[in-house]
Amino acid sequence: MNTPQEVLQAASQLPEAARVHIIEALLDTLGPESAEDPAEVDRAWRDEIRRRCDQLKTGKVSTVPWEQVQADAERLFEPSKSASC
Repeated sequence: MNTPQEVLQAASQLPEAARVHIIEALLDTLGPESAEDPAEVDRAWRDEIRRRCDQLKTGKVSTVPWEQVQADAERLFEPSKSASC
């Protein structure tokens, strides 16, 4: 039987799509006992939303136009001219 390190090493050599498939399949194997309490998750999200709204109202953070977010993401994920596939 392979050790977790051996499995990880072998999986890391696979193409990205195959690695994503493995990750999703492994996540599917986790049962409900591994999930967090839904009420606690809801509370955490509400707290986070309140915190972010407060930051916007007080001017601690500002919004970014969608066009800028999209342009930044496109630049981030552009294939490198020096990379070969």
